[in-house]
Amino acid sequence: MAPADLWLGPGDDHLEIRVLGDAVINVGPGDDSVFMDVDPTARLSVVGGVGSDEIRLSFSGHPDGRVLLNQRYARLRIGTGPVGELWGWDVLHLWGDHDWVYRGTNSHDGLIVNAGRFTGRTYGGDDVVTLRGPGPHYVNGGAGARDHVDADRGAATCVAVELGSCVPWR
Repeated sequence: MAPADLWLGPGDDHLEIRVLGDAVINVGPGDDSVFMDVDPTARLSVVGGVGSDEIRLSFSGHPDGRVLLNQRYARLRIGTGPVGELWGWDVLHLWGDHDWVYRGTNSHDGLIVNAGRFTGRTYGGDDVVTLRGPGPHYVNGGAGARDHVDADRGAATCVAVELGSCVPWR
């Protein structure tokens, strides 16, 4: 069965969707926000566009293993499921008590991790990461000059992060 395709046109769009099977979602130009709950077995392709785009990802049930998000190489993988795509997003809200693994871009990355454990590298750009929950979390801010990470005291360890409440790695 072919994946469901959803293409949003130009303009500032807001979409709330539950994804039960394979899907391709492309928001197009504009300042868009997408809130989605995804079945962990779905192959998902979610593409941001020109503008300031924000996505909130959550998964029905608990995925088997990690959730891999790689905007650098446009990859998304939920547990041992199929590899999908994720790219073009300015801010990602990650919901659910999962083991999040993130690889960012050479531009600004914005992340809000609401639960679970986060391990990530944001590469270049002035990145902003907010980590909620006990962790443990690990962030490598990369080459940016003003990376900012906030986390509960003692919940995160950081490398190459200039601002925030993250404990520097020694």
